[in-house]
Amino acid sequence: MISQQEVLNCMFQSWYQSFRKHTIKSKIIKLSSKFIEYLKEDGVFLPSSVKFPERFREEDFWKIGDEDDENQFINENQNQIQNQNQNENQNQNQNQNQNQNQNQNQFINENQNQNQNQNKNQNENQIENQNENQNQNQNQNQFKNQNQNENQKIDLNQLYQMDLKNIQENEVKDKQKNEYSFPSLEKEIEEVIKLYEGKVVPKLNWTCPRDANWVTSSGSVACDSVSDIFLSLKSSIHIHHDLNHAFDFCYDKTMDSPEEFVLVLRKYYPLLPSMEFRCFVRSQKLFAISQRDHTTYYFFLHEKKDIYLKLIQEFFQKVIQNNFPNENYIFDIYITKNQRVFIIDFGPFSEFTDSLLFEWEELKNQEKWNENKIELRLVNKNTPLRTDPITEFRYPQDYVELHDSIAIQKFVDLFREGKFD
Repeated sequence: MISQQEVLNCMFQSWYQSFRKHTIKSKIIKLSSKFIEYLKEDGVFLPSSVKFPERFREEDFWKIGDEDDENQFINENQNQIQNQNQNENQNQNQNQNQNQNQNQNQFINENQNQNQNQNKNQNENQIENQNENQNQNQNQNQFKNQNQNENQKIDLNQLYQMDLKNIQENEVKDKQKNEYSFPSLEKEIEEVIKLYEGKVVPKLNWTCPRDANWVTSSGSVACDSVSDIFLSLKSSIHIHHDLNHAFDFCYDKTMDSPEEFVLVLRKYYPLLPSMEFRCFVRSQKLFAISQRDHTTYYFFLHEKKDIYLKLIQEFFQKVIQNNFPNENYIFDIYITKNQRVFIIDFGPFSEFTDSLLFEWEELKNQEKWNENKIELRLVNKNTPLRTDPITEFRYPQDYVELHDSIAIQKFVDLFREGKFD
């Protein structure tokens, strides 16, 4: 268990000024309670003041039930009703013509029958009875068809009224949602995007909405518009955790959320996943380092393992050690091609933080670790295959369930044996 203060110390605004020279350029914008209310509101939608980028049309995304759509819906249903009425009239005319033809045939048969012998009268009566039965059946079928057409017409009208009601209800909800408007915040964001050459990476106090990459125009953490930022924040489960459950693992929990939320906009750089590392610190001593991208084998990391380990250790001792307030914590770093080290983020030393290539049981076992030795753990050729947890938000659940090497191997075996239905 960790303390509430340890979690607060890991907020971006808590550590940024102290390590500003050693991290990515960022701007911090304070968020109003109204904007937090907007983020917590159910559904994914944009405030009325936010416009989609020019390369998109708003109706292609979230706008449903506008006037054009409603008029089109009404016209389609009216045409359908008119076509049904025409078909019904045609059916009635056909039935009338059939009855007239039957009456004429009956009249001719009666004249012919009068010239025949009395012995044939019985046959004539039988024929007449059969004709009468046929006429009765035809009249009954015609009545049934009329009833069915009327019922279909009623059902269609009811369906139209129900859909029209749903459209009206959605319009009411849209009006309620349009009450949100943040022009000053939008202006600040646009200025930062321009300052950082057109692309930024957003995050709240702790978390970047990596699980909502699907909603951005770039399909990545990079956002180039206010709409991208708002939609990614609104769609992210990780952001929802920041808003409502940040202190759930604290033994001294006194609040559900911090007193202040901020929007952090970091300059976007195309970072190489292979050069990100997660470092684990206990009692202000670095003892374990994991490859951040724990799903991929990079052969060159093994060739330079000792170099990277020394770089990280020296950076920690010079920049971070005893300068970060927590005794136990996690920090992520990035190593550039020029072998410069940059801080990406800080996090609590707690099980709700991903331990990557380690297990939390071994990280907490102090007897396992040599105080004078740091382990840098990399993905090897024989390392069991893992899936990235973020795939939970990009792929079908069946794929996500392949969370370990045993499940993956079982999948491969079944596939080879042709045992899939």
